[in-house]
Amino acid sequence: MFSAAVIVLAVTISLVLAGQTKAGISFKEAVDSPLYGRLTLEYRSPATPEDLGMSFYPGAGLERSFVYSAKEKDGESAGYLAQAFFTTPDTADKVIAFYKGELGKELQIESPPKCRETLLFRSLGRDILTVRIICGSKTSDNQIELSRAGPTKAPHLLVPPRVLPFKILPLPRRVSGQ
Repeated sequence: MFSAAVIVLAVTISLVLAGQTKAGISFKEAVDSPLYGRLTLEYRSPATPEDLGMSFYPGAGLERSFVYSAKEKDGESAGYLAQAFFTTPDTADKVIAFYKGELGKELQIESPPKCRETLLFRSLGRDILTVRIICGSKTSDNQIELSRAGPTKAPHLLVPPRVLPFKILPLPRRVSGQ
């Protein structure tokens, strides 16, 4: 059960804590929801590439990052959101090319006309991965916003091998009759 209200609440709290999220912070809070009853919200900062399901853009400056999750009274997940915000002097085209390589062929790209931003989307199971690139002016850097949202933090992550400190080996195949 995924709740848009939980995500809105999480984003609101993130704006309040924006200046505090570079250091490690975590807390839990109980809230009452008209749709789900008693919820437990968990907040943690900073977020990792594993939380987001994608790599941080190389050389970009991290402004803030966080992870929110909500659980119902019975412990069932009611929502998950991980976000990270960066700045980079690299061009939007260079950032787009990097995330095209990260997110694969199922990537959807939206670049509204007369708009200074590009959105990249990828479904990962029941989660949505989003990269938002906002073009800066001639005197300011471009902004990168990474998000992963879904009903729960799924165990299947789209983390490229270059960010893992070890090599993943395939499992040996079983031969029938053994």
